[in-house]
Amino acid sequence: MAYQQAIFKDQEFKTRILLSLQSSLPNEIDWAFNTLIKFSYASENFSLDFIPTLIDLLLNFTVDFFQQQIEASQSATDVFCSKAQQESYERVLQVFHILRNFSFLEMNIRRLATHERLLFLLMKGIALPPDSQYGELSRHCLDILENIAPQVSLGSREDPYLTTMIHLLFTNDRAYILGAIRALTRVAVTETNERVLGYADADVIQRMAQFLMIDDEELAAATLEYLYQYSSLRGNFSAQLIRGYPGNLVGLLTGFLSYKSSLAPPSASAIGTLHGIPAAQMIKVPESTTSQKPTIPDLTNYQYLDEPYRCLGWLKDQLLSGSEADKITLKDIFTEYQKLFGTEKPLGLKEFYTVLKIAFPQPPSVEESFNGSEPVNTVLCNVKLSPTRRRDGPICHWNECNQGFDSPLELHKHIIQTHLEQQTQCHWMKCTRALGDKQHAIQHMRTHFASKGKKQLPTKQTFTVAKIPIDDSEVSGIPLTSALLLRNLARNKQHHTFYLPYESELTLLAIQRPKVSKYILTVLGELQAS
Repeated sequence: MAYQQAIFKDQEFKTRILLSLQSSLPNEIDWAFNTLIKFSYASENFSLDFIPTLIDLLLNFTVDFFQQQIEASQSATDVFCSKAQQESYERVLQVFHILRNFSFLEMNIRRLATHERLLFLLMKGIALPPDSQYGELSRHCLDILENIAPQVSLGSREDPYLTTMIHLLFTNDRAYILGAIRALTRVAVTETNERVLGYADADVIQRMAQFLMIDDEELAAATLEYLYQYSSLRGNFSAQLIRGYPGNLVGLLTGFLSYKSSLAPPSASAIGTLHGIPAAQMIKVPESTTSQKPTIPDLTNYQYLDEPYRCLGWLKDQLLSGSEADKITLKDIFTEYQKLFGTEKPLGLKEFYTVLKIAFPQPPSVEESFNGSEPVNTVLCNVKLSPTRRRDGPICHWNECNQGFDSPLELHKHIIQTHLEQQTQCHWMKCTRALGDKQHAIQHMRTHFASKGKKQLPTKQTFTVAKIPIDDSEVSGIPLTSALLLRNLARNKQHHTFYLPYESELTLLAIQRPKVSKYILTVLGELQAS
């Protein structure tokens, strides 16, 4: 059944709701509650500002329940309740059901979050034991507290909202734990809360570590989002997280980069995957019926690719697999690579060697040499320069000069300063034209560098590395949040020692998972800058 929004926004509807809620007639009250439940569920743009007194009118129906029934049940041992008590409880459930529905609309969050009376009752409701007969009420309260979190302003570390959510983390109820983690994650979005939340609680870190070790994807995803959000705050949370985490957090996050999600569907953007698990928690990703052949991007035009594909394409162009007698110094090839891409954020020596090993596997003796005191002087085996490799700069063709340069401008300077001084004849390639003074010689040389129409180059064979399994699927959930958390932690230079054992693995993962490579390369860039 479709509800016409205009019907619920005129003055007549407002007046009828207010009068019915203040009426002493049961039928009128029932009509108001039934209408509000349906309307709050179906409406997509209703603001509580249209009926400012609605929250207080609804909460008036909960006074007797909280003052009498809850307090009496906490001291009584009778597990049964009367019909009147049951009806009272059902009415309270309706109140929080309506408020819960309205809390899903962003326009209502601020009004709900700043309503002190509502917050007080929510805290009382969430404090009820999850295994009591009031479990459904507690869950409604938790949902509201989670939804209004972005507009909650924390006064201190002892703020009731914060202490209540932290307390829920240490319960044994999974729904409470998940709701508390999400609420704590969303409350950290508010900039004014940074001074309160920017410092880690050692007990909370220990508890989060336990959640990451449980085989529960939804719980792990929510925990990682919490850690990512808090590591983004100003303060020393990241440093305390690294020091206080009982284990190797960087190693765990690196392993999570290869995680295969079964909960959240792929998202087109990074923002769409954060805080998005609740809406997609029951959606299963259909398994592909066709197997995809592992591939990597076309490396032919490697200069236009991001690292490490650019490095891989350049190596495949410059080198060839050789025999045992073929050797080349790592320093020579790395220097050429740095010379060509030095201004475009090239890979460091360790990452460069890792990519080289992927393209041209090296024996254990070379590995031992690289791990020694002078890795740059490592002699590579079974590899040689390709005779058809691309020249990275122009070459001087004056007689037998054959000197190479990084740019045409450097070549032109070389010709003027070296070959045109006191020359009476041109020796560029097969030219033998007589030259006058230096200005005439320069004018003549311009004829050798006149712009020429581009001729179509023959199509080169596409480079492929079939030995590397490539996962080209979209990245969301655990792998994406792990990559973002690794990036945040890597921004602190004091943490870089924790990354050292995993640099090679991160470089390989950047190749294996193209959709997450830009985040991994950011991490490697932070490490290289130290």
